[in-house]
Formats: sequence, structure tokens, C-alpha cells
Amino acid sequence: MTYICKKCGYETKIAKLNTGNDKFCAICGANITTTQKFANHYGYTDVNPYEVIRVVSDKCIEIREMSAEKIKWDMKIYQGGFSHHVANQNEQKWDITSNDNAKVIKIRLNKSGTIFCGTTKRHVQNYIWKDSYGNKYHLSDKPIKFYDYNF
Repeated sequence: MTYICKKCGYETKIAKLNTGNDKFCAICGANITTTQKFANHYGYTDVNPYEVIRVVSDKCIEIREMSAEKIKWDMKIYQGGFSHHVANQNEQKWDITSNDNAKVIKIRLNKSGTIFCGTTKRHVQNYIWKDSYGNKYHLSDKPIKFYDYNF
């Protein structure tokens, strides 16, 4: 699929990188889709949901953390590891809602090394959304909450 990039003006193929559903121009790295409504924070193995409040530019977005309450589910816990192992942690359920009292923060699109792009068959810049503390976020069409009970 090809697009004409609004930033550099080139007709370019989309480089789908390892940043979830984000799509970037293979020439200049501009984010082509900032229409996602959520940004999920990935902290090692845990994932926390944020909602997009405002798109400042193609490289800056304001987000706000969402509230997530655990919905009771049948955890299958086995002895092992340091103390126990949750075998079905991928079945966890959360009630995720907006939190108007949460602080609004800005995330920016940053260069994060290079990766090999199968679309263009060359190494391209790897872009990822980060806040001022270096925390990583992935844009998404749905909010995700995941707690790693086995970490």
C-alpha cells in the first residue's frame, strides 16, 4: 500500500514497524496514522492504558492515564518458580474507564535505532513514542491493561 506523505511529499510505502499499529513514512519517518484513540504504556511485562486527549502534531500527542479495575476471574495458580505460577494469566479481565483527574502528559515520537523493514528491504529508523522519562507507549485502537503475575 502506498501513500503520499504530508511531511516530505514523496509517494512512499508504509514501513510497519514494531510499534503496534503505528505506520510511518519509510523516507522521513513521519507518523501517518495518529487516529488511534489510545496509547498503551509498556513497562517491561506490564501494560497500562492511556487515552489520547489531543494530537499536537504528527510527532507530539497529549495523553492521560485511564482507571483500570480488576474483574474477578478464575486464576489457576500452581506452586513453582519463586513462589507460584499463574497458568492462565492471559485470561485476565479489566474494567477500563476514563479518569478525568489524571495528569495529562505529552509523548513524542523518537528515533530508537534501526531495524530491517521487509517492505522496503532496507534498514530504516525505528520510531517509538516516549514521554520525558523515557517510558514507551504504543498507539492502539483499544485500551489494554495487563498485569504479569509471573514476573
